[in-house]
Amino acid sequence: MCGIRKGFQLAVGRDCRGLRERGRVSFLQSPVGRNAHRTNKRADLCLIASSPVPRPLRGVVGPAFSHTLRELLTPLEIARLGLLWWTLPFNLRGRGEPVLLLPGLGGGESSMFVIRAYLRALGYAVFDWGLGRNDGKVQEKLPQVITALLERYEETGVPVALIGWSLGGYLAREAARDHPYAVSRVITMGSPLVGGPKYTATAGFFRRQGVSHDALEARVAARYHVPLQVPVTSLYSKTDGVVAWQASIDHWSPLAENVEVDTTHFGFGFSREALSLVAERLAGVAGPQRPATEHGEI
Repeated sequence: MCGIRKGFQLAVGRDCRGLRERGRVSFLQSPVGRNAHRTNKRADLCLIASSPVPRPLRGVVGPAFSHTLRELLTPLEIARLGLLWWTLPFNLRGRGEPVLLLPGLGGGESSMFVIRAYLRALGYAVFDWGLGRNDGKVQEKLPQVITALLERYEETGVPVALIGWSLGGYLAREAARDHPYAVSRVITMGSPLVGGPKYTATAGFFRRQGVSHDALEARVAARYHVPLQVPVTSLYSKTDGVVAWQASIDHWSPLAENVEVDTTHFGFGFSREALSLVAERLAGVAGPQRPATEHGEI
């Protein structure tokens, strides 16, 4: 598990040498990161976590109000994609590998239509989660997501890639945490990886519903005691107006990478940059890779 008991080293493509001696280092200071920087890939953070589980984020209360207002510019992201659709990397072909899409809070299968169309054009077998609108009831939805995942796994006979937008990404990671053998990789877009809704624009709503953010944050953090054993990529935006970008960073999982994109929260599914990164990760030409084992499984 990539040295999970030796400091939770994060592997991005290959080991970041000397991490044990240096403690924390920026991904961009590593050989892999410098190469990524030269190719204009903003893949950050190849780190050893100072704690095996997340701690509360100091000074982070949610996205800046100016970033929330910027969400109104999302239609421009859609228009830009329409103009640049032909520039997407259509050469990164799939071979029928299964991909399961998980929408964000309040969204349904239709919200993922661009990602679905693009990945099907690349040759992937793309499945909707089949659960309708994401109502945010995580304890109810997670078992249903796991059922959908295992059905696709049994149907296709190969591990399934999970792509989740916002809360859908959190559900994808937790399903992969419980059933790593059924998952090839996880890609999240603007997802709250720590804190539950505490560091999101919906924090006030959930607080008024009687949710204890601190208690929920502790439960989410405790899940990290069972490390993710599959490659995970978190796409985040520092101008995300719904989820504070700091909450979309994974410092703790052994096969994690965090890649910054320039988009709004509601623009992730229409961002040329995000779609290109998804295609690259699914094709295995970039990002963390699942380690080979004697039996080909984890």
